[in-house]
Parts: sequence; structure tokens; C-alpha cells
Amino acid sequence: MTQEQLLELVKKVSETFSNSGSTKVTRDTILFIQDMIRELYEKRLTNKISNDSFIGNLPRTGRVEGAYKDVIGIVESAIERISENYLNGAYPNNAEILMKNIENMLSKEDFDTVFLENICKNKSQKLTEISKGNF
Repeated sequence: MTQEQLLELVKKVSETFSNSGSTKVTRDTILFIQDMIRELYEKRLTNKISNDSFIGNLPRTGRVEGAYKDVIGIVESAIERISENYLNGAYPNNAEILMKNIENMLSKEDFDTVFLENICKNKSQKLTEISKGNF
């Protein structure tokens, strides 16, 4: 599976979330998405997307006063807050927003071929299940 094929599968997952109404997304699915965001973010070979772009689609710190990093946070911490914010799962629109980070990275960043092969091998089956509404 190529990066483009993986991107198409991720888009199908986003579309599934978009069309699923109020069906709850399980915590396991949210943790899967969190893991995928973390892996892609850490293993990208380029930095074409600004960190502010990632932060916009990730949970905030909850603070309203302080320095930028205190209020908005840093990407690594925001990724970790995903599991804290969705202890009981999430609604599809929340999951769809999180998937935007994966879409953006796959469409704009470069990755090592071996890493992509491994992530495709390890994640494509679960992504296919989710795209069919099994979340």
C-alpha cells in the first residue's frame, strides 16, 4: 500500500465518521487514532505543516490565561490529551476532526518507505473496519 492509497483509506474513514450521526466512537478507536497521529507526527521526514495547524485539531489545555504554550499547548502534549478527553469514547464529529491531522500529514509530509510499509501493514485492517462503520 502506498502513501496515496493509505490517504484514500483515511479519507474513507473520515467520510464514514461524517455520515454516521450520533453513533458513539469507542475509546479503543480513539486510542487507535491517537496512536496513528503520534506515530505519523514523530516519524515524518519533513515539517511542511506548522505545529499550529496540528494544535487546531487537537484538545486544548483548558487554560485561558498564560503564555501561548500554557494556553494552547504543544503538539506532543495535545496528542496525549486525546485519551484524557475521550475517556468514554467520542462522537463521530470529534473523531473526524482528529482524522484531519492524519489526512494532512499523509497529504503534505514525507515518510520513510519502510515506516509507511509497517504502518500500512499494522493499521490498514483496522482502518478498513472503521471505514465500514465498525467503530
